[in-house]
Amino acid sequence: MAIIGVLPTGMQVQRDNREETIVNQDAAVWLDAIRNGQQGLDDLTNYVDAIQIDTSAYRVPNPYYGGPLGNPIRAWTSIYSYTNSFITGNPPLPVAPPYPLINGYRIVGLLSTPKYVPQTSGSPTEQSSLLYSNHVVAFVRAMSGGASDKAPQTSSDVLDLSFRYRMVVELNTNTVCYDPYAAATNSARHVTGILQTNLHDLRLIFRWPLLANGDTGNGRMVLRSMVGGWLYKPVQGAPYDNASQFGAWSDTLYFMQPRNYRQ
Repeated sequence: MAIIGVLPTGMQVQRDNREETIVNQDAAVWLDAIRNGQQGLDDLTNYVDAIQIDTSAYRVPNPYYGGPLGNPIRAWTSIYSYTNSFITGNPPLPVAPPYPLINGYRIVGLLSTPKYVPQTSGSPTEQSSLLYSNHVVAFVRAMSGGASDKAPQTSSDVLDLSFRYRMVVELNTNTVCYDPYAAATNSARHVTGILQTNLHDLRLIFRWPLLANGDTGNGRMVLRSMVGGWLYKPVQGAPYDNASQFGAWSDTLYFMQPRNYRQ
Protein backbone atom coordinates (compact mmCIF):
# COMPACT_ATOMS: atom_id res chain seq x y z
CA MET A 1 0.00 0.00 0.00
CA ALA A 2 2.86 2.40 0.79
CA ILE A 3 4.39 1.82 -2.65
CA ILE A 4 1.07 2.49 -4.39
CA GLY A 5 0.65 5.72 -2.42
CA VAL A 6 4.16 7.04 -3.16
CA LEU A 7 4.30 6.04 -6.84
CA PRO A 8 2.06 8.84 -8.22
CA THR A 9 4.06 11.45 -6.31
CA GLY A 10 7.32 10.09 -7.69
CA MET A 11 5.98 10.12 -11.24
CA GLN A 12 4.80 13.71 -10.85
CA VAL A 13 8.23 14.79 -9.57
CA GLN A 14 9.86 13.07 -12.52
CA ARG A 15 7.52 14.85 -14.93
CA ASP A 16 8.17 18.24 -13.30
CA ASN A 17 11.93 17.72 -13.52
CA ARG A 18 11.70 16.74 -17.18
CA GLU A 19 9.61 19.82 -18.05
CA GLU A 20 11.99 22.13 -16.19
CA THR A 21 14.95 20.61 -18.02
CA ILE A 22 13.25 21.19 -21.39
CA VAL A 23 12.52 24.83 -20.56
CA ASN A 24 16.09 25.32 -19.33
CA GLN A 25 17.49 24.06 -22.63
CA ASP A 26 15.11 26.19 -24.68
CA ALA A 27 15.85 29.25 -22.56
CA ALA A 28 19.52 29.14 -23.55
CA VAL A 29 18.51 29.27 -27.23
CA TRP A 30 16.15 32.21 -26.71
CA LEU A 31 18.63 34.14 -24.58
CA ASP A 32 21.36 33.78 -27.21
CA ALA A 33 19.02 34.64 -30.09
CA ILE A 34 17.70 37.87 -28.57
CA ARG A 35 20.85 39.28 -26.99
CA ASN A 36 22.90 38.59 -30.16
CA GLY A 37 20.22 39.84 -32.57
CA GLN A 38 20.30 36.63 -34.61
CA GLN A 39 18.42 36.91 -37.91
CA GLY A 40 18.78 33.49 -39.57
CA LEU A 41 17.07 31.12 -37.11
CA ASP A 42 14.33 30.08 -39.53
CA ASP A 43 13.82 26.79 -37.68
CA LEU A 44 11.99 28.82 -35.02
CA THR A 45 8.94 28.88 -37.32
CA ASN A 46 8.44 25.20 -36.42
CA TYR A 47 8.04 26.02 -32.73
CA VAL A 48 6.52 29.49 -32.31
CA ASP A 49 2.75 29.19 -32.61
CA ALA A 50 2.03 32.89 -32.08
CA ILE A 51 3.42 36.18 -30.78
CA GLN A 52 1.17 38.66 -28.98
CA ILE A 53 2.14 42.27 -28.24
CA ASP A 54 -0.15 44.26 -25.93
CA THR A 55 0.52 47.98 -26.36
CA SER A 56 -0.66 50.93 -24.26
CA ALA A 57 -0.05 54.58 -25.16
CA TYR A 58 0.43 57.08 -22.31
CA ARG A 59 0.54 60.84 -22.31
CA VAL A 60 3.77 61.77 -20.52
CA PRO A 61 4.11 65.31 -19.09
CA ASN A 62 7.18 67.35 -19.87
CA PRO A 63 9.44 67.36 -16.74
CA TYR A 64 9.61 71.15 -16.92
CA TYR A 65 5.82 71.36 -16.56
CA GLY A 66 5.25 68.42 -14.22
CA GLY A 67 2.11 66.38 -13.78
CA PRO A 68 1.16 62.70 -13.33
CA LEU A 69 1.58 59.96 -15.92
CA GLY A 70 -2.13 59.19 -15.95
CA ASN A 71 -4.08 56.34 -17.53
CA PRO A 72 -3.39 55.02 -21.04
CA ILE A 73 -5.09 57.03 -23.77
CA ARG A 74 -5.19 54.05 -26.12
CA ALA A 75 -4.50 50.31 -25.95
CA TRP A 76 -4.46 47.52 -28.52
CA THR A 77 -3.13 43.99 -29.09
CA SER A 78 -1.16 42.82 -32.14
CA ILE A 79 -1.20 39.06 -32.82
CA TYR A 80 1.09 37.25 -35.25
CA SER A 81 0.97 33.60 -36.34
CA TYR A 82 2.53 31.55 -39.13
CA THR A 83 -0.40 32.25 -41.46
CA ASN A 84 -1.88 35.54 -40.30
CA SER A 85 -1.44 38.83 -38.44
CA PHE A 86 -4.06 41.17 -37.07
CA ILE A 87 -4.87 43.75 -34.40
CA THR A 88 -7.68 42.98 -31.99
CA GLY A 89 -10.80 45.03 -32.21
CA ASN A 90 -14.41 44.76 -33.25
CA PRO A 91 -13.91 43.74 -35.97
CA PRO A 92 -10.19 42.80 -35.86
CA LEU A 93 -7.99 44.97 -38.07
CA PRO A 94 -5.54 43.25 -40.41
CA VAL A 95 -1.91 44.31 -40.25
CA ALA A 96 -1.21 46.05 -43.56
CA PRO A 97 0.65 44.57 -45.27
CA PRO A 98 0.20 41.11 -43.67
CA TYR A 99 3.11 40.12 -41.45
CA PRO A 100 2.98 36.37 -40.67
CA LEU A 101 5.82 34.59 -38.85
CA ILE A 102 7.44 33.07 -41.93
CA ASN A 103 11.08 33.26 -40.79
CA GLY A 104 13.32 33.64 -37.77
CA TYR A 105 14.11 37.23 -38.74
CA ARG A 106 10.56 38.32 -37.97
CA ILE A 107 10.27 36.18 -34.84
CA VAL A 108 13.43 37.49 -33.14
CA GLY A 109 12.72 41.03 -34.38
CA LEU A 110 9.25 41.09 -32.82
CA LEU A 111 10.39 39.45 -29.57
CA SER A 112 13.07 42.15 -29.21
CA THR A 113 10.43 44.90 -29.04
CA PRO A 114 11.39 47.12 -26.07
CA LYS A 115 9.20 47.23 -23.00
CA TYR A 116 8.99 51.02 -23.28
CA VAL A 117 9.23 53.08 -26.48
CA PRO A 118 9.28 56.89 -26.13
CA GLN A 119 7.92 59.27 -28.70
CA THR A 120 10.50 59.75 -31.44
CA SER A 121 9.61 63.30 -32.43
CA GLY A 122 8.29 66.48 -30.91
CA SER A 123 9.57 69.76 -29.54
CA PRO A 124 11.17 70.05 -26.06
CA THR A 125 8.74 72.90 -25.41
CA GLU A 126 5.67 70.68 -25.78
CA GLN A 127 3.85 70.14 -22.50
CA SER A 128 3.55 66.37 -23.05
CA SER A 129 4.67 63.53 -25.30
CA LEU A 130 3.73 59.89 -25.82
CA LEU A 131 5.19 56.78 -24.21
CA TYR A 132 4.32 53.29 -25.45
CA SER A 133 4.37 50.30 -23.10
CA ASN A 134 4.64 46.84 -24.71
CA HIS A 135 3.91 43.43 -23.19
CA VAL A 136 5.51 40.83 -25.50
CA VAL A 137 4.40 37.19 -25.23
CA ALA A 138 5.33 34.14 -27.32
CA PHE A 139 3.41 30.86 -27.33
CA VAL A 140 5.96 28.14 -28.00
CA ARG A 141 6.18 24.40 -28.57
CA ALA A 142 9.32 23.02 -26.93
CA MET A 143 12.41 22.76 -29.11
CA SER A 144 14.00 20.22 -26.75
CA GLY A 145 12.66 16.84 -25.66
CA GLY A 146 11.47 13.84 -27.65
CA ALA A 147 11.88 13.83 -31.43
CA SER A 148 8.40 12.47 -32.18
CA ASP A 149 6.71 15.90 -32.14
CA LYS A 150 9.51 17.89 -33.78
CA ALA A 151 9.76 19.06 -37.41
CA PRO A 152 9.12 17.66 -39.99
CA GLN A 153 6.24 16.14 -37.99
CA THR A 154 2.96 17.51 -39.40
CA SER A 155 0.33 15.30 -37.74
CA SER A 156 -2.05 17.53 -35.77
CA ASP A 157 -2.81 14.63 -33.40
CA VAL A 158 0.86 14.43 -32.40
CA LEU A 159 1.49 18.18 -32.34
CA ASP A 160 -1.55 18.83 -30.14
CA LEU A 161 0.02 16.63 -27.44
CA SER A 162 3.44 18.31 -27.55
CA PHE A 163 4.77 20.24 -24.56
CA ARG A 164 4.10 23.98 -24.81
CA TYR A 165 5.02 26.98 -22.71
CA ARG A 166 4.45 30.74 -22.63
CA MET A 167 7.40 33.12 -22.72
CA VAL A 168 7.24 36.81 -21.78
CA VAL A 169 10.11 38.95 -23.09
CA GLU A 170 11.02 42.22 -21.35
CA LEU A 171 13.80 44.30 -22.89
CA ASN A 172 14.49 47.56 -21.07
CA THR A 173 17.12 50.24 -21.51
CA ASN A 174 19.49 50.87 -18.62
CA THR A 175 17.56 52.62 -15.85
CA VAL A 176 20.37 54.82 -14.50
CA CYS A 177 18.98 58.36 -14.32
CA TYR A 178 20.61 61.76 -14.42
CA ASP A 179 19.47 65.23 -13.44
CA PRO A 180 17.80 66.76 -16.54
CA TYR A 181 18.76 70.22 -15.26
CA ALA A 182 22.48 69.39 -15.08
CA ALA A 183 24.88 71.43 -17.20
CA ALA A 184 25.69 70.11 -20.66
CA THR A 185 29.35 69.83 -19.67
CA ASN A 186 28.58 67.41 -16.86
CA SER A 187 30.62 64.31 -17.79
CA ALA A 188 28.48 62.04 -15.59
CA ARG A 189 25.44 63.02 -17.62
CA HIS A 190 27.14 62.00 -20.88
CA VAL A 191 28.28 58.67 -19.45
CA THR A 192 24.77 57.95 -18.24
CA GLY A 193 23.35 58.81 -21.66
CA ILE A 194 25.73 56.38 -23.35
CA LEU A 195 24.75 53.63 -20.90
CA GLN A 196 21.08 54.24 -21.57
CA THR A 197 21.71 53.87 -25.31
CA ASN A 198 24.03 50.86 -25.20
CA LEU A 199 23.08 48.83 -22.13
CA HIS A 200 19.85 46.85 -21.82
CA ASP A 201 18.23 44.60 -19.25
CA LEU A 202 16.76 41.43 -20.79
CA ARG A 203 14.32 39.31 -18.80
CA LEU A 204 12.62 36.11 -19.98
CA ILE A 205 9.67 34.78 -17.97
CA PHE A 206 8.55 31.20 -18.70
CA ARG A 207 5.26 29.67 -17.57
CA TRP A 208 4.32 26.05 -18.29
CA PRO A 209 2.67 23.84 -19.29
CA LEU A 210 0.51 25.85 -21.68
CA LEU A 211 -3.01 24.40 -21.63
CA ALA A 212 -5.53 24.25 -24.46
CA ASN A 213 -7.58 27.13 -23.02
CA GLY A 214 -4.53 29.42 -22.86
CA ASP A 215 -3.92 29.07 -19.12
CA THR A 216 -0.62 27.84 -17.71
CA GLY A 217 0.30 25.37 -14.99
CA ASN A 218 2.46 25.93 -11.94
CA GLY A 219 5.84 25.83 -13.68
CA ARG A 220 7.69 29.15 -13.63
CA MET A 221 11.21 30.30 -14.43
CA VAL A 222 12.78 33.75 -14.80
CA LEU A 223 16.09 34.43 -16.57
CA ARG A 224 17.78 37.81 -16.59
CA SER A 225 20.81 39.13 -18.41
CA MET A 226 22.46 42.48 -19.13
CA VAL A 227 23.01 43.05 -22.86
CA GLY A 228 25.53 45.50 -24.23
CA GLY A 229 25.25 47.10 -27.65
CA TRP A 230 22.94 49.14 -29.84
CA LEU A 231 19.27 48.25 -30.28
CA TYR A 232 18.96 48.43 -34.06
CA LYS A 233 15.63 49.07 -35.83
CA PRO A 234 15.96 47.99 -39.50
CA VAL A 235 12.24 47.79 -40.35
CA GLN A 236 9.51 50.20 -39.34
CA GLY A 237 6.08 51.03 -40.68
CA ALA A 238 4.53 54.38 -39.77
CA PRO A 239 6.11 56.19 -36.78
CA TYR A 240 4.96 55.35 -33.28
CA ASP A 241 3.82 58.95 -32.99
CA ASN A 242 0.97 58.34 -35.43
CA ALA A 243 -1.17 56.73 -32.73
CA SER A 244 -4.37 57.10 -34.73
CA GLN A 245 -2.94 54.71 -37.34
CA PHE A 246 -1.57 52.21 -34.83
CA GLY A 247 -2.03 49.28 -37.21
CA ALA A 248 0.50 50.65 -39.68
CA TRP A 249 3.64 50.30 -37.56
CA SER A 250 2.96 46.80 -36.24
CA ASP A 251 5.70 45.36 -38.45
CA THR A 252 8.43 47.25 -36.57
CA LEU A 253 11.39 44.98 -35.77
CA TYR A 254 14.30 45.40 -33.36
CA PHE A 255 17.64 43.61 -33.08
CA MET A 256 20.39 43.87 -30.49
CA GLN A 257 23.79 44.63 -32.03
CA PRO A 258 26.35 43.61 -29.36
CA ARG A 259 29.29 44.61 -31.58
CA ASN A 260 28.04 48.13 -32.24
CA TYR A 261 27.82 51.01 -29.78
CA ARG A 262 26.43 54.50 -30.28
CA GLN A 263 27.04 57.75 -28.45
